[in-house]
Order: sequence, then structure tokens, then C-alpha cells
Amino acid sequence: MPKLETLLNNFDSYEKSIIGVEHLTSLKEVQLTGNMQNPTLCSALIEQLKAESDRRPRSNRFQVVVRYD
Repeated sequence: MPKLETLLNNFDSYEKSIIGVEHLTSLKEVQLTGNMQNPTLCSALIEQLKAESDRRPRSNRFQVVVRYD
């Protein structure tokens, strides 16, 4: 999946994680959608994704978007 540009994840009411984002070198956007009460969307996951983006060269960073149902 090296050419994947947008990663969409729906967390609903389940706790999940995202592993391997560092291998998605063409990623431009990560969209997280789910219930505001889901601990995953209120946890360190968002900070981890932002940190991964910041580790990349400026031209290869991605945006993290969180939408609550």
C-alpha cells in the first residue's frame, strides 16, 4: 500500500489501534470517525499520528482529521 493517500477509520464504539503508518509513505490524510465517548479518539492515538507526520520531511507530512458522530 505504498501509494495510499487517504486512510479512513471508523471507530464506532470499539477501541482500535493503527499500526504501520510509518510505511505509508504517500499518505496525505488520516480521517478518524467515531463516537465521542470512544476512548481511542480521546487517547494518545491522535498524538501518535501527529508525531509520525512531524517526523517526515515537510513535503511528505499528512493531516489528521477527527470527526465525531
